[in-house]
Amino acid sequence: MQMEDETVTLGERWTDDVARKIEVPIEGYFVGEVPFDGTHYKFYQHQKTGLDIYVSNLWWDKVERNVDDYIVSQITLTAGEGKTPRGIHVGSTARELSNAYGKGRWKMMPGNNGVFISWVTSFSRSGLKTARL
Repeated sequence: MQMEDETVTLGERWTDDVARKIEVPIEGYFVGEVPFDGTHYKFYQHQKTGLDIYVSNLWWDKVERNVDDYIVSQITLTAGEGKTPRGIHVGSTARELSNAYGKGRWKMMPGNNGVFISWVTSFSRSGLKTARL
């Protein structure tokens, strides 16, 4: 996700420097633990207006990282100047979304006009505009 002059990507190592560069609190809120494949992974949320970053120690045991090493696991943008590497931002049209990410699949969800799902990326829309990345 490109936010002003800074970029944050899924799977990127989460450090205090990353938090500072995108101006979110260094200390996150613990949101839970997920048991999987014989271990537990911890998730934390770091947020500012229009941006939620979820970090976790997901797969630390599989890729030879320390249990206390965290990666960016989810990026949610609901406002602001952020955009995906393909240029989609809050306010992009359904056509722009389709042109950038292909046909994908729309799933109707309560409370919005649908969610576009394409591999690990999803977008929510309100009317014909992208409301959430």
